[in-house]
Amino acid sequence: MEKMEKKKRPDEITGTTIKIRTKCHPIYVTINELDGRPFEIFVSGAKSGTCMQVQNATLAIVISLYLRYGCPVEELILRLKGIQCGQKNEMRSCADAIGTALELVHSRLKDGGVNA
Repeated sequence: MEKMEKKKRPDEITGTTIKIRTKCHPIYVTINELDGRPFEIFVSGAKSGTCMQVQNATLAIVISLYLRYGCPVEELILRLKGIQCGQKNEMRSCADAIGTALELVHSRLKDGGVNA
């Protein structure tokens, strides 16, 4: 099996922040890009120190590692979108919101740029 290499973070990077509403609260997903693809993400919106904030920060770290190793963005979007939370799957989850933001930015990058 070929060893994958993690891309180093440059000193300066461009990104976009998207506000997405979930059933619990709005979250802000910041997606930085490098070489025409999502490179890392940050998620904020939940009250600092809460379980939700810790879970979202942890998910962002894992997703960022996945992206920095060059794994397929489409696969990540497929796995995150549609995840629901709450009783009877009635709520839009933070994971679904992150997947939606990734899909939006990835689509824009494929079409020529984040602000296209």
